[in-house]
Amino acid sequence: TGCDKLVDTDYIVEPAADSTLSKIRTNQTLNCGVVVPHDFGGNITGCDKLVGMGVDFCRAMTAAIFVGDFEDVKFITFPESDNSSFVALANGSVDVLVGGTVERKYDFTSSPILGGFHFSTPYYYGSESANDYVSFYSIATREDDVVFASFVN
Repeated sequence: TGCDKLVDTDYIVEPAADSTLSKIRTNQTLNCGVVVPHDFGGNITGCDKLVGMGVDFCRAMTAAIFVGDFEDVKFITFPESDNSSFVALANGSVDVLVGGTVERKYDFTSSPILGGFHFSTPYYYGSESANDYVSFYSIATREDDVVFASFVN
């Protein structure tokens, strides 16, 4: 009747075999890095569930990748106080990173060891004054996979 099938899977195009999206679908899980702010006052893992806007972004991406199934996500948390989240993104331990703070005066070039990153449109701005360089929060992917980066953005 047309209403019994929400998604017509005959029209789903498979990604290139070596792409991030292909790897995620093959492994049947999105490895989503979530940066926990250093001043977060609550318990981000309360009730055995992660909470917060970054987690919601991860679940939304998972639902888009797996045609509505938002449960195929593995959350990996990182402290905001170091670069371990960007190292994990660079080495492929995580497919995408949410909640990382980007500072315009520092972060638009990276170490050659880490490689490059692609940052989404900012979804939250820092609390610095207008005279300072303003930091922002965005979703980061590896720069070497333009198709996945454009999917995330």
